[in-house]
Amino acid sequence: MKEEIILFNKIEKLMVGENWVLKKVDIDISCPLIQIKVNKWDLKKIIIGNKESSPLEKIYCISKEGFSTILVTIFFDKDVLKMFHIKKFSRFKLQIPCTKKLLTLKSKYSLLGNYELYVDQEDCIELYKDISHNAEVLLFYDNPLGEFSNKSILHSTLNNVLSYHEEGTGFVREDYRISIINSKSDILEMNILLTKPEVGFLIGEQGHRIEKLRESSNATIQILPIAKRFRLMDILCPDSINQQISIVGDVYSVALGIASVESLLILHKWLPRKHL
Repeated sequence: MKEEIILFNKIEKLMVGENWVLKKVDIDISCPLIQIKVNKWDLKKIIIGNKESSPLEKIYCISKEGFSTILVTIFFDKDVLKMFHIKKFSRFKLQIPCTKKLLTLKSKYSLLGNYELYVDQEDCIELYKDISHNAEVLLFYDNPLGEFSNKSILHSTLNNVLSYHEEGTGFVREDYRISIINSKSDILEMNILLTKPEVGFLIGEQGHRIEKLRESSNATIQILPIAKRFRLMDILCPDSINQQISIVGDVYSVALGIASVESLLILHKWLPRKHL
């Protein structure tokens, strides 16, 4: 307990913007890291108030972001992450260090709920290198995602993290543009309704973006054809044309594919037209 008190006293003395590295390791060859933003008083409860176990051995670095805001970088550990799992935390950051080309994503489609993820658009495959393990840790599933024995278990599990209502033979995400079209055993198909310019951006020049999405998510992603003829008004206003993309795979592959699609859509919204 004495070591924990000394640690917290050092944290209180940190200046805003100052970093304190507790572990000297080569990050490139070590296990993945997660960065969590936390109020210093909550951090004190976690470090000092936890009688059963201490997270000290798993803390890599501590940074002071504001007067009472601390960024804690921890080694990827399921039990330690559960200690930090408080709703007040505003973000997780995966696989650091990352490049400066970061995109902040608070995904309305993601199975990760209300957390903001930092997604490196330049190296999506590297970011998700250990994504199956990330899924188990971040979502706190006892069994790997995708191992569902039947349709009812699949839907009840999804309902824990997504708000659905039943519509016909499928399930539709309320307020959003996602629908579960089909689910058999551990395979899930979801369709997302987009505008034609959004679909064009997802495809990218010579299809490089959509190929990267397929590789990083390990899901089958297809662009569904538009079943109507274009009018002059449609040609002049392509934003009025809707088109669907289909994402098929196990539960986690689909969830990752959807979150990755939305991160690109946010990028599409932010970028000047000349970069699209």
